[in-house]
Amino acid sequence: MSLPAAMYIVVFVLLAALSNFSHAAYPVTPLLTERLPNVIGAGSFIKENTLYIYGGEGRSNEFSDEKFSNELSTVAFDNSGDIIYGSTSTNGPHVTLAPLVLLPDNVTVLLFGGLYSDTMNETSSPFRAYQYSFNTETWSPLPATQAGADPTTLPVNRQRHTAVLATDGNVYITGGTPNIGNPSMDIIIDSWSYNPSTGELARLSDPPLGLFGHTGTALPDGSIIYVGGFGNVTGSGYTEMLYDTCAIYFPSNDTWIPQDLNADAIGPPEFARQLVNNVLGPEGRYIYFFGGDDYDTPYIREYFNDLWILDTHTFTWINPNIDGIKPQKRSGGVAGLLTNEYAIFGFGVAGTDYLDAIDVLKLPVLDPSTQDIDPNSGKWVSNVITGETQQQVDHTSSGPSKGVIAAVVVVCAIIGFMILFLAYRYRHRVKRLAMRIHYNIWNPRTGEPIWAETARLVSKIVLLFLFIAFFVFVIIQVLHSPKAIYTVTEEAPGDQVAVPDVRLCFEGFDIVPVPDKPDRTYPIVECMTGAGELCFFNLIRLDLTLHQPWFMGNLGNNTCYLFLADTTIGETVFPPVNLAPGTVPGVNNGTELQFAFYPAPSQVNMTGRIHISFYPSSRNPIRQFYLNQSSPFLTEDDISTWLSADTDDFQVGNTVDIFPNEVSYIEFQLERTEYLQNKGWNYVGFAPSHNSTPEVTITARTQEKAPGWEDIAGIITTAFISPASYSTLVHREQKIYSLVNAVGFIGGLFGLFVAFQAIMFGYRPRSPFGIVHRWSFGSSISEGLVNRFSLSKTPVPLVNPVHNRYSINMRNYGPKYGDDEESTFIDDAQRLASVEDRMQLLELLFKSYYVDDEVFRQLDLALKRPSVPENRRSRRSIGEFLRGARPDGNLHPLSPGGNAVSADDRDKEVDTQGNGDGALHPAAASVPENHVTSDRESR
Repeated sequence: MSLPAAMYIVVFVLLAALSNFSHAAYPVTPLLTERLPNVIGAGSFIKENTLYIYGGEGRSNEFSDEKFSNELSTVAFDNSGDIIYGSTSTNGPHVTLAPLVLLPDNVTVLLFGGLYSDTMNETSSPFRAYQYSFNTETWSPLPATQAGADPTTLPVNRQRHTAVLATDGNVYITGGTPNIGNPSMDIIIDSWSYNPSTGELARLSDPPLGLFGHTGTALPDGSIIYVGGFGNVTGSGYTEMLYDTCAIYFPSNDTWIPQDLNADAIGPPEFARQLVNNVLGPEGRYIYFFGGDDYDTPYIREYFNDLWILDTHTFTWINPNIDGIKPQKRSGGVAGLLTNEYAIFGFGVAGTDYLDAIDVLKLPVLDPSTQDIDPNSGKWVSNVITGETQQQVDHTSSGPSKGVIAAVVVVCAIIGFMILFLAYRYRHRVKRLAMRIHYNIWNPRTGEPIWAETARLVSKIVLLFLFIAFFVFVIIQVLHSPKAIYTVTEEAPGDQVAVPDVRLCFEGFDIVPVPDKPDRTYPIVECMTGAGELCFFNLIRLDLTLHQPWFMGNLGNNTCYLFLADTTIGETVFPPVNLAPGTVPGVNNGTELQFAFYPAPSQVNMTGRIHISFYPSSRNPIRQFYLNQSSPFLTEDDISTWLSADTDDFQVGNTVDIFPNEVSYIEFQLERTEYLQNKGWNYVGFAPSHNSTPEVTITARTQEKAPGWEDIAGIITTAFISPASYSTLVHREQKIYSLVNAVGFIGGLFGLFVAFQAIMFGYRPRSPFGIVHRWSFGSSISEGLVNRFSLSKTPVPLVNPVHNRYSINMRNYGPKYGDDEESTFIDDAQRLASVEDRMQLLELLFKSYYVDDEVFRQLDLALKRPSVPENRRSRRSIGEFLRGARPDGNLHPLSPGGNAVSADDRDKEVDTQGNGDGALHPAAASVPENHVTSDRESR
């Protein structure tokens, strides 16, 4: 491997890309993300490697059935490891914070307690429990809680409690609170059992303290261990249940005992945690705890994403080092043991963010001989079939790793050894090369002091290193060039601007049928152009069962329309809508659009919201999601990002919120951003490759209607939309530094260095030979010179002195030309001929390599041109030339009317081109043949 190749490999290794530390969940497609429930406090259980989720609290501000879910849904995995989501039923009670228990028959599911819309802040509601049958796919009240049952034998209804199926087949219900959210809330200090065989509820001995938000896990020995949460001993107020203690209940003898836990591995448990997810491992020994929150004041509440393991044999906490990307912090999620190898955690909440994330943990490896786990062998996976992990790299490292450094040292050592070996192997050639370099570099001029030449060489070396450093710096600048964006304006054809897509959403208005129009429901929106044309044909009502946007007002009853222009969906054609500076019927649609919003007649003065959002027509995620119109500008990640933002009301730009009885004036600006593609050609600096991304921006002004507008035709609000300009703003991205810039920088610095050398040490002529001459294939330059310039008659000028007596060293004259002046007598004629040969060779060399002989050739031609008056008069004007006239006024012999010239006259005319006596100009005299070389030969 050559040295450059090795260095490129090393540089490639050193410049490997790093990624920021982040959170990630199990991969989910955008469409599936929209279907997953965004709830907190749902109940869950595992059946046949499938996670079942029921109930949970949504985002609605009102405590109603709409806020609490009654959907039974499933999460499973196919043979490729992709998530399969399904909805089983929606005919059960609307509830949250209600634990579920799957009975051993694998058919019946029990639901105990929970928070209902009609039990908020109540302290004495009767206990509610339901059962679900997979055979009939129906919910029904648990017989023990139906009307007619003795209320004295029923527990108080509760939430944030536990219902655990023990090994004896009974379900044990413990703790909870009836009125969460009240500062002086009551915590229930009791324990109950439910016998599925008899359908009876029985009161058990009270626990040592009341608990809520805790976890309960049934162990193989029949006991139940309760960890975390909050509790008290008086029934009023609460204290923290820290992770250095727990309570264990033994159903066999109805007894409770406290148990200390060794929390050294997890540090001082300064805060208790509630709504933590817990999963018992397949060996029945280790319990995995994930997430939770500290139940502090909402604005300072802390959420967690720690994974801790409790060893129930030694009652010791384990803080494992789990590979993969850490899940997002949350509390109130769901969990279960998916298989003997994987546990699943999902959903929950963090602040106001209701999560739809699913995370899968590959459990740590168990040693069969000791039944101990390797706590550091677990990992968060992105595929349950392959066990693949979504890896992460932390940027805290300030330099290359030790392995990279070692690799660089080894490569450099190998390259150095190879260089030394080759230098020794070809030492004679290296020596000749060194001598040649020495003679080429060390070249003092005659009479020049040694120190001047030394200073010149030192300066040249310093400048060379500076040039190389600057060259490397410029190349690095090009490779890591920042990007700048400049803006240009593209005028719209005919000053007509297409209207972007507009989504218009009602929030908080009743959805009721329009009288005499069964296909339409209130609220509705009407559209009219500035030319007075109706454009409601361009409006389509969106199916919000596919996806429903969520707004911070959280008023519910969302209805959304989408305004489309110049497109076709199925058999429906949406006509184009183009706005222009002036209204020309039949040519454009005027200067603006007007949208009028109509609620149901009974709601004209009710509080609600209208949300108007703008999207580029060719890059509208709504089209792709609702209407299956794909866009080359949108990827699945873009759709996922839009869904997440639209679900959380995180869209800030391009959205206007209007209250009833307001008028909004909105201007849109069509834009296009051209981003540089990640291609090597873009480093060059001209004709770059871009990704074109259409965009739209808006500005808006909203004000209240004038008095008296409230009752006009039932319109609750109006929006006027017009273009900000009749052009498209193009934001074009370019690199600040490119190779073209680099060539200019390097060339400028090179010129400065050359000028500095010339100023300081004088000008030295450059060689006429280039790289092509020095390294050409075939005949060498030396052979060509020997063939073209015979050296048999005279030594080469400038290199050899005129005579050897002028040579300081005989070698300078060369043995070929050496002669003994004492033994050989040269007469003057021979000496003159030698000087002529030398001068002729010198002229030919200068003409071939140093001097442009054009001026000499022009002078020669001028001197050889005859100079008789008649010849000077031979110059004719353009008019004479076109008439065919001769200089003497006569017509040309071959022109119409001209007289032919005889041969004798032509001979006389030629003879007159001499000096009057028939002789040529002295400059045209012949040169001796042995002293003349043709121009072709000289070249």
